[in-house]
Amino acid sequence: MKTKTEFPLGFTLIELLVVIAISAIVASLVLPALSKAKAKGQSVACINNLRQLQLSWHIYVDDNNDALPLNGAVPDARGMAKASAGSWVVGNTQTDTTTSNIQSGSLLKYANSVGVYHCPSDKSTVGGQTGLRRTRSYSLNYWLNGDASAFSGFSNENAQRDSFIKSKFAQIIDPPPAEMGGFIDEHEQSIDDGAMVVDNPAENTDEIWYDLPSDRHSQGCNFSFLDGHIGHWRWKLPKKFKSHNQTHTPGPDLQDLRRLEQAFVPRVK
Repeated sequence: MKTKTEFPLGFTLIELLVVIAISAIVASLVLPALSKAKAKGQSVACINNLRQLQLSWHIYVDDNNDALPLNGAVPDARGMAKASAGSWVVGNTQTDTTTSNIQSGSLLKYANSVGVYHCPSDKSTVGGQTGLRRTRSYSLNYWLNGDASAFSGFSNENAQRDSFIKSKFAQIIDPPPAEMGGFIDEHEQSIDDGAMVVDNPAENTDEIWYDLPSDRHSQGCNFSFLDGHIGHWRWKLPKKFKSHNQTHTPGPDLQDLRRLEQAFVPRVK
């Protein structure tokens, strides 16, 4: 009969190393799947946010005799821009420390949960505020009642002087609402005011990235169409922000730009 001391009291060193190795293998198999599932869930939440914003935009139009909400911009500090008073949102999301500028926007009456203005995949923080997440990740197509006439050299950039800029829903003809982009998940280094400017190739043959879309959803971004459905486009090339008005990279990057132009720029005056 064995004595008590003859029975093993725990793992040997080799057995412990085997257990650790197996645990590491299991973790290496499970963690990527969990990470992918988390990213997918965040993209779904982003899509739902955009759907709510687009619906609120439509209700505003219906309540205001076909008029589109203002999407104006004025100069801000350090060469940036901020959304002007009366616009769908107000202020500069890179420097806003509270949700007050969202709450001052004309769409809050219809999209009154401030959480829908922020993409859960957007980890960017307010400038100079360590750890303070921004309140907004989305911008609205500039050609939908944009107004940049407060900037030097852009006095004609409003619906009264540039017929490419639409102020009434009935003016949106080509592309039609089902093919015209509305709200978009903008790149965290590009976004400041509430307008996403996709340069018009009919007015600028250089074809530049004035603002840059995000690529945080599997190297792509989510955006809404004016009929209410949501699109997700994966870019051929990751989007690296250098500056506003940056030149495209020939090849895949230019193809991405032209694809966005097709959905975000009116083709008729």
